[in-house]
Amino acid sequence: MNYKTAQNVGVFPKNDPFLVSEVCQYLNLDENQIWVWEGELEDKIKLPFPSNISTREILETFCDFQGQVMKKTLKDLAKIYRKQHQQNENLSQKIEFLADSNFKLPENRKNNVIMVGAGTGVAPFIGFCQEKECLQDQFGKFTLFFGCRKADSDFIFKNQINEFINKGVLDKFYAAFSRDQEFQIQIMFIYFFICIQKNKIYVQDKILENQDIVYEDIFQNNAVIYICGSTYMGNAVINILKKIISNKQQINDQEAQQKIKQLESSSKIIKELW
Repeated sequence: MNYKTAQNVGVFPKNDPFLVSEVCQYLNLDENQIWVWEGELEDKIKLPFPSNISTREILETFCDFQGQVMKKTLKDLAKIYRKQHQQNENLSQKIEFLADSNFKLPENRKNNVIMVGAGTGVAPFIGFCQEKECLQDQFGKFTLFFGCRKADSDFIFKNQINEFINKGVLDKFYAAFSRDQEFQIQIMFIYFFICIQKNKIYVQDKILENQDIVYEDIFQNNAVIYICGSTYMGNAVINILKKIISNKQQINDQEAQQKIKQLESSSKIIKELW
């Protein structure tokens, strides 16, 4: 199997049967017990797993025992008990489906790179930065725009990103924490409330704030811009880029949209959205 940086791999894992048995033992669960949904059909459709399923099947297939745990979760668990960590776990299932992707670093490594990711959309950019860290002299400048809800609970890869900044792997980093800007003031009179709420700031807003840097990088420094995350976020970023181009080049929306299409067709804008 040939792998290129930031390509996607679909993995459908199952938990180790021995680990599942241990969980059942610690929680006093009957692993052969069958669970049946007896509620409304509409609610049944929303279940994360099928009805008529055993405890073992639920724990084996639908529970994540070995994923990356947030610091807050670890702190909460530490107050209750100490957990012995099992090491030397190996993947035992082969990958059956592979698909090529154009979401990879530019062939000309000297090109500047602009990365835009919200939530888990930042994951492939960690791979980009790791590759640059290994081959630092061969790459242009890296700029990362990252967005999530709250800095204290949703800022995944925070330590890695800070390390990339300190090492000079990331030349510029801009973060938007949409829920951290939120506040509400309520003044109660006898029969009514007055509410004031500040607008949330998203990753596309950070791009607009730094439009001079983004525009210069794309049109003067031959940068490639990568967008990874939800389709809604991706469309919002494209609309902001269109607005920036329209303002900078003094052209209408239709002409700016044509510029966006040209950038996409020439692989200067590359998207991975879902």
